[in-house]
Amino acid sequence: MSGQTQNPISKVLLEGLYDQECPLSRLRGCPHLLRVIWEDIREYWRGMIELPCEVQAENKYWCNVEVDHSVQSSFFLTPISSVSWDSDTQYTFPTPSDININMMPFIVGKTFESSKLPEYVKPYWSLIKACINPELNRASHHLWDRRSNPSDLGRVYYLTIQESYVEAGSSQRRPGLHVDSPGEVRIKNEDCEAVKEGVGSSQPFRGHRWGKGCAHFVGHCKNTEIGEDEPNYGEDEPSFVLQGGIYVASSVSSSCKAWNCSIAPQAVGRLGDTEHLRGALPGPGQELQAGQLYWITDRTPHESLALPEGSYRQFFRLVTSQVSLWYKNHSTHNPLGVEPDPSITRVVVGDKFGDDGVEVVEPDPSALERRMEELERLRQNSDSDTE
Repeated sequence: MSGQTQNPISKVLLEGLYDQECPLSRLRGCPHLLRVIWEDIREYWRGMIELPCEVQAENKYWCNVEVDHSVQSSFFLTPISSVSWDSDTQYTFPTPSDININMMPFIVGKTFESSKLPEYVKPYWSLIKACINPELNRASHHLWDRRSNPSDLGRVYYLTIQESYVEAGSSQRRPGLHVDSPGEVRIKNEDCEAVKEGVGSSQPFRGHRWGKGCAHFVGHCKNTEIGEDEPNYGEDEPSFVLQGGIYVASSVSSSCKAWNCSIAPQAVGRLGDTEHLRGALPGPGQELQAGQLYWITDRTPHESLALPEGSYRQFFRLVTSQVSLWYKNHSTHNPLGVEPDPSITRVVVGDKFGDDGVEVVEPDPSALERRMEELERLRQNSDSDTE
């Protein structure tokens, strides 16, 4: 249990114990057997949690970057630095204006204009740029294999901004332990395996991506760019490469908590619920600080916390391109016409919180062709910029 929230699995066990028609009722009066069952359950849960891998110190030099989502990630939660000497990485929250958008699609572009976002979110460009800047650099970086792992320049990402007053004792976002990958989704009108490949499903669909995300160690480098007067000048520092994932930030400290681990897909409940795994998580978690941008994966457990005092809060989230389903009824339309990439994402309609499931919307047959043409044009422009 956590606070006043009872673990849903222990609740089922206790209810079955006192339900005469349930086989578990035969275990009443056998606490030693229940203890064994409970420990087996906890051991199974612990096996569903993946911890970060250790950095191999003997890998001293940079090599060509190859990203493999099947390889254990170096971490699942990390802050993103805002460096004073690099204007591309500097970010800050702007003055709020009661913006409330969810999963608005936009283009990964070099400028605000090429990203095709509405003018009213332009004050957030410094945060957006800090998230997409690695992809812009990868379009020309000599260590990045653009054939096997191309940059996301020109891809569709998704922006969420919520600015609102939060009452004391309430949370602005979703409370309870969860991951953003929503677990099982019921699709009403198409074949399950087809959705995974971008075609649709009529069966419960598991394996829903919501940005994915992996982080891999690629070697050490000399930290010579911070200035000769800085204490760590010239020291070896481990270098990592991030791919995919989700970027989040808040204007209020300790309004969100996250854990540096990943939950196996088969342990994720409906709508990403992982409350049943709370007792198996590694440590108390990390409370996220105001104004700090963080990177997480779509299976990093986190929760929105109740505020001890009423406060105005700004929440920022950027989800990268690997999103399986875009919930039209719960997402914000881009007024400049950017839509989810049909080669990656299927648009679905219906209430994702309901029991009936959602329906896949068949894309315009020419939508994929337009997206591929636009992507090729952006990449050609990027190549010409580096020549």
